[in-house]
Amino acid sequence: MRSTHALTVTLAVVLSACQATRQTPRTSQQIRPQEARCPARPIEFIVVQLNDVYEISPLDGGRVGGMARVATVVNQLRAKNPNTIAILSGDFLNPSLISSLDGDPGGTTKIAGEQMVAAMNGVGIDYVTFGNHEFDISLASLQSRLRELNATLISSNVWHKTDSRTIQPFVQLTGGVEMPVPEHVVHTFKTDMCKDVRLGLIGLTLAFNITDYVDYDSVDVAGTRAFNAASAESDLVFAITHLTIHQDSALARQIPQIPLVMGGHEHEDMLTQVGHTRITKADANAKTVYIHWVTYHPETGETDVWSQLMPITEDIAEDPAVKSIVTLWEDKANGAIRAMGYYPDSVLADFEEPYDGRGASVRNKPTNLGRTVACAMLHADNTAELAFLNSGSIRIDDQLMGDITHRDVLRAVPFGGAIVHGSIRGDVLKRILDIGSGENQGEGGFLQVTPNVERQNGGVVINGTPLEAGRRYEVVLPAFMSEGRESNLDFMKGLDYRPLQLRGVDGSEKNDLRDVVMEYLESKGAAWEECVPASSSTNR
Repeated sequence: MRSTHALTVTLAVVLSACQATRQTPRTSQQIRPQEARCPARPIEFIVVQLNDVYEISPLDGGRVGGMARVATVVNQLRAKNPNTIAILSGDFLNPSLISSLDGDPGGTTKIAGEQMVAAMNGVGIDYVTFGNHEFDISLASLQSRLRELNATLISSNVWHKTDSRTIQPFVQLTGGVEMPVPEHVVHTFKTDMCKDVRLGLIGLTLAFNITDYVDYDSVDVAGTRAFNAASAESDLVFAITHLTIHQDSALARQIPQIPLVMGGHEHEDMLTQVGHTRITKADANAKTVYIHWVTYHPETGETDVWSQLMPITEDIAEDPAVKSIVTLWEDKANGAIRAMGYYPDSVLADFEEPYDGRGASVRNKPTNLGRTVACAMLHADNTAELAFLNSGSIRIDDQLMGDITHRDVLRAVPFGGAIVHGSIRGDVLKRILDIGSGENQGEGGFLQVTPNVERQNGGVVINGTPLEAGRRYEVVLPAFMSEGRESNLDFMKGLDYRPLQLRGVDGSEKNDLRDVVMEYLESKGAAWEECVPASSSTNR
């Protein structure tokens, strides 16, 4: 659910607001009585939480997000209280435009999250756990990023699978020495009292990305194991997770002694209370961060948590050191984009409303951005009656608004790829559309379709006329799908297709979805509602 603690105030107000925490809602959890000799004075520390960060630069025309602004927040909090740590709850190496670009002139390696690790090191992120998208990149790239990352990676349930029978911890570089990724860590907050505070941290990741070099333990078994080990060495234990909200809630019910679960994966801010456990998730791409003001009472072992959702806006100054890191990588990215024949800042259209490319949207329902891409394909092939594409082609996981540039299109459909013309019988077309909106819902195989295709009373209507099983329909679709490479749609391979002769934005002969979208936006703007197909009366 949406947090009731969302703030629209400046960082200065947030910092002063912490003085009033005793009068604000909070969560408490009895952990363990402490020695009677310790004074009753409470100990305060701060945890800054980010999750699902793919972009190092501000978004929405510079109005929100940006790792340099996050650095300012973290630095000011640390200046107020040295007992401040920053965590990132998974998904930082992929997907993003910069991660997909070539990291060398020869194109032998991809950047694969190197830019994000550099920015995270600049911010001073202390702890992270794996997200499912960390395993999109190659094992070699992942191992390189773990050597570069200054933060301590914690993983209680993810293992490196070296062959069918051998699993072992992943390895990270710690103090110049390669060390196994721990299942839990203990962070000690130093105090001027007789006892320091030992915070245990565990990390859990959903088994969403199945790849040949990763093995997962079940969340419930690994969570209990890691919690028991951490609590034996700590005064209290928090969880850093990249799970669904349902899994986080189940974890809170299973281990009610955890006061705070700092989660990710859903991309929208949430604050949920399950018993004594608070579950929080910030908005993706550092549009917001959670600030947890924690008060620990040594005499009783009680822990109070006050959670603030802080918007990262243009009102927050950018930290100069991290801004220079961001600028360096943006310049590298722009150079790589120009080497591909595009112009990063060239404006194509003006979106007056948000165009939704978020994964949770495009993989579950038609969106204006998905239909815009489909209409661009139909515009490129003026002999087709309808167009569709797999939503996995759209990887921006963001909403676009305002001036839309070449770079924005590359962010939206970074994989590109050719489009083809198909002549498909109505009964086969209906099967494709049924699977694409039913069985594949929630997956990359969910179809985004031109708006002239509608569902009515369980059937399909095209241009106002019910689909005819025996008729052939002229369609345009990604070559990826025509090759039968999409889940549950492998039967599409071998149907009647022909290639399309198109031109890229530079005028050269080129068939690429990115160029198709750019040309459409430049010529038609954002009005997908005006997408007009060829006449449906012709039975080809």
